[in-house]
Amino acid sequence: MSLEINNIYIVLGNKLKENSKISTTLRKRLDKCIEKYKKKDLVIVSGGNIAKQKHTEAYVMKNYLMEKGKIPSKYIIKENKSISTIENIENIVGILNEIPNINEIKIISSKQHIPRVKKIIEERIIGKLYKIKYIES
Repeated sequence: MSLEINNIYIVLGNKLKENSKISTTLRKRLDKCIEKYKKKDLVIVSGGNIAKQKHTEAYVMKNYLMEKGKIPSKYIIKENKSISTIENIENIVGILNEIPNINEIKIISSKQHIPRVKKIIEERIIGKLYKIKYIES
């Protein structure tokens, strides 16, 4: 990856509603990302098509961040294969492995979801690879 990157934010998905509409939970996560985002930050949006909608969660999330947050497309990476939190984390690690010199990652999710995310990360020893900050939406 040849972009100059300051921070890395990971926004975990949430099941889409009918017609690929964003849930309130997911909107709060995305709005928190927009609030925190600064120029040259990289955002990874993660979520597949668990709700069997027209688009994946990651696709809808990226469009929301570009439209509402004016975040440039080149600073948003989609992870659009996962259908569970475990798969979110595993697939994101694959993406992170391609990015050099990562000091810290910042994971955005809802208050009730973060304990599950922490447990999955601890079980997979990912916390030893990166300094991780959790941000509640």
